[in-house]
Amino acid sequence: QKAAERRLSKVELQRRLEGQFKAMQRGSGAWAEVALKEQKAAEREAKRRRLEGADEEEEEWSDEEGTGKNAATKGPGLDELMKSNRVGVSKRAQERQGAERGGPLPSAVLAIRKVKDLEAKWKNSKLPQCSVRFHPSAPVLMTGTHDGTLRLYRLPAAKKLHTLRFRDYQIYALAITGASSSSAVLTSRRAFFHVVDIPTGQTRRIQSLALSPSLPSPVRSFETMAASPDGGLLAFAIDNNSILLAETAGFRATSLLGHPEPPRALAFGGAAGAAPTPILHALGAHGLVASYDPRSSHPLHMFRDDGCVHASALAASPCGAHLAVGSTSGAVNLYSL
Repeated sequence: QKAAERRLSKVELQRRLEGQFKAMQRGSGAWAEVALKEQKAAEREAKRRRLEGADEEEEEWSDEEGTGKNAATKGPGLDELMKSNRVGVSKRAQERQGAERGGPLPSAVLAIRKVKDLEAKWKNSKLPQCSVRFHPSAPVLMTGTHDGTLRLYRLPAAKKLHTLRFRDYQIYALAITGASSSSAVLTSRRAFFHVVDIPTGQTRRIQSLALSPSLPSPVRSFETMAASPDGGLLAFAIDNNSILLAETAGFRATSLLGHPEPPRALAFGGAAGAAPTPILHALGAHGLVASYDPRSSHPLHMFRDDGCVHASALAASPCGAHLAVGSTSGAVNLYSL
């Protein structure tokens, strides 16, 4: 028997040693495993209760599927908010700025202060940051997160007005459109996007844009988007270093613009002149910025962002005089056009 034991293979010896070790340890750590399972179950239950409590405080627009059913609005009248062009300023902020109630802020002063984190209550470490848009004429802020949730807040108190959820739809871009800024366009890495009527919460799914024979095949992703200041024109970054322009009236594609680099960010800015025309700015993956007149397919001018390696963000001033370019390094450069 001893001679046979000397001829054990390495695999067989390892198997026997593991078996002896498990036999010695059997039952010694069972209490710890049970305690750990109970702790995790308690944490899950506490998290579920917190989420349910947050949902109870929300005033729902419609059902979770975002179909627009049961879309009767509750709480404050959103129509009244949208008709009002006065953005509230707290009394404390007025005293700090030295301005009269409802009056303009002092010139040559750029005051920065930390405000309430709107999404802190629903923060989830697994979800990327959200898209944020201010309504152009009402004291309303809209946020869209990657869990498919669209929320409306009233400013400056940051009071939640409404919530709308879309299943299996990560919101990457958000824009306010329509003649009276009464619609919101939500895009994702999908071949379709959603349009929401802000006052009623009714939703509409745009499966594809009406393409002319000169334009490419249907778009596979609407992840990167920008809307013109008047809300009548949308720009989408698509395949083959191209930018697709579409009218919000009927969502019909109008033209196709080319960019030397894959576009990473789009932004509309105003243009000076008797008849201002919104100018589209496009930021390429490596920092090349091109400006276009939507009526022409050729760029008006181009320049490269100083020090940019990987571009990430772009913003244009409403007057068209300035352009801010951001990169993944954390730097933001401001240019005068």
